[in-house]
Amino acid sequence: MKTDDHKANSTSTETVVKYHGLRYLITDIMIKIIIYYKKNGLRWVLSKARALFSGRLPVSWDIPLPSRYTERRCKVCGVGELIFLEKKPNIHGIAADIYICRNCLVITNVSAYQQHGEDSDSNERVQRDSSEDFYRYTVEEVKNIESLVEANKEIIRSVLPYLGHVQDRVFLEIGSGKGLLLVAASELGFKKVIGVDYNTTSFMETKKLIKVKNNIFMFNNIDDVPPEDKADCFVMWHTLEHIPKPNDFFKLIDKRLNQSCILLVQVPQYNHLYLCDTDYHFYNEPSISLLLKNNGWHIIKLEYDCKLQFMAVIAKRR
Repeated sequence: MKTDDHKANSTSTETVVKYHGLRYLITDIMIKIIIYYKKNGLRWVLSKARALFSGRLPVSWDIPLPSRYTERRCKVCGVGELIFLEKKPNIHGIAADIYICRNCLVITNVSAYQQHGEDSDSNERVQRDSSEDFYRYTVEEVKNIESLVEANKEIIRSVLPYLGHVQDRVFLEIGSGKGLLLVAASELGFKKVIGVDYNTTSFMETKKLIKVKNNIFMFNNIDDVPPEDKADCFVMWHTLEHIPKPNDFFKLIDKRLNQSCILLVQVPQYNHLYLCDTDYHFYNEPSISLLLKNNGWHIIKLEYDCKLQFMAVIAKRR
């Protein structure tokens, strides 16, 4: 269900910087204020800034959403109004309209959303098609396949203290890609390991490269997973940003999870390197905290990988 999971390169525990995401956003806003100051003068900037932070943004400064994006309400918090932040080139050099939620501060790639996010078939198609090249193994990855599995074991070990013994536990990953986290979970002793991804052919390639136990099961759609296989550990490793309507997704997945389930999520922070047609939302600490709270999750741990500009969260059901 995703196209750029960054599994081979990411570690979720390099550097912990509390509130880094919010500070990064404020710094970006201050840079824009300076630019506006140079163009329009101090008095104009102060008047607009006061209106913005008091929630009374003047119409003259409020750039309208694209005509096809008919709903101003944020898809993450469900109540905030989206306001224009900037135009920014994506990884292909194409200008994207970037908006920010006045309430939860999530940053949304409206250009990508209006192309694919509203229609589930279009979203599935773009995620699946984009994944074919992204998931393809490089020569170096084939050579170091066992090391990659070991690296993925370290990711899973970050949640083991909250799970206890895993021999009777079910592991579920949405957007499992090549399936290296699945292989790692199986080798760490989970009773049953389930992966869901629009593209299952990449996991077939993994099975040709490394021995895979028979307790791993791969599906194209969450609806195909047997309802009795409720997850004790639920992972979305660079998947959440690809889900256009995350609240609808959490409602759908809720019945597939045990009450004591532990959630592990990693997402990219707002960065040109991760701006593409398949990433709809860029989360920061306020937005991901509110999203999880609204869907019945309590954050246990939140960490930043400042080198790669990723954010990771461990949460439990409330």
